[in-house]
Amino acid sequence: MLRLIGYVFLVVGVLACGGGGTNVPGGSGGAAGEALGGHAGIGGAAGAASGGSGMGGAVAATVGDLIPSDADIYCLYVVAPDQAISFGFERACTSAKRVSGPPVTAEDKNTFCSIWGGTPVAACPATDPAVAYCSWTTGDPGSLNLEVVRVIEPGTVTPDAAAVVRDPDSSCGTAPVYDTSHQRLTPTCTGTFSASVDGVRTDFLRDHTCRFVTDGKRAVWGFNTSLLVTPQSPSLQMELHKEDTGLSFGILTFGSVGIIYQEGSARFITQPNSSTTYQSEVFDAAGMAIKGTFNIGPATAGVGIRTITDGIVDLKFEVK
Repeated sequence: MLRLIGYVFLVVGVLACGGGGTNVPGGSGGAAGEALGGHAGIGGAAGAASGGSGMGGAVAATVGDLIPSDADIYCLYVVAPDQAISFGFERACTSAKRVSGPPVTAEDKNTFCSIWGGTPVAACPATDPAVAYCSWTTGDPGSLNLEVVRVIEPGTVTPDAAAVVRDPDSSCGTAPVYDTSHQRLTPTCTGTFSASVDGVRTDFLRDHTCRFVTDGKRAVWGFNTSLLVTPQSPSLQMELHKEDTGLSFGILTFGSVGIIYQEGSARFITQPNSSTTYQSEVFDAAGMAIKGTFNIGPATAGVGIRTITDGIVDLKFEVK
């Protein structure tokens, strides 16, 4: 899954006047969301920042301006607008160019697109508008080694590059995100995310990366609470969404199985119930701040039960 180790997802309704971008992958080409978050090839940045005015002054660009015309594989990824909040974008096109290894076959194209998301096409739609892109290298010695570029098109949840970089995991995994001026964008998230686990105060904001997406009516706030999950460094994954009666825990995002507290290999899971409550104090519709308190109650695993109470979320998010 995208959230392989501990994300906290705060899925909240936004007033109609609020809006921004939203996230979580999956879609027509297969389990792209899972691969993007966990594939070993992501992380090498092929596209270096080459100057430009940055997020505030990104030049107008098309997909054809950013994607190579001589790639070996092209995958077009289209998501229904009403599903964009779960996938993180509505349209994206990915190219892959062979650096070394055997010639690319039709089977290679189908396999690549099924893993990274989308349908094989002869070429990306060169004249479509673009808001951001990411790039990485993938492959193992002796097999196909590929330079990959993914271009994100504008949509309800990706109106600009800032929206893409606030929620990169669905579209770019851990690969760096660039605007159309080739300026690398970096999100920063600071604040507090903690709770009492069986009466012991636990900080979940170590080695974290935040994420935020919205379709203007609903929104997802989340962050990776620990890259290395151990009994001494646990993680917590949860979601919130807005019903007519107010904020409550729920399941909205791609692949969610409920509320998960994890210590090492032990996963304590519970579904939203009468014990789980959330009280919001601040929710910024642009995804720049969130503040509230929560109680989860008991979560169970084969090794026992953990009771999670007195939770605090107080975060500020920036894109530079």
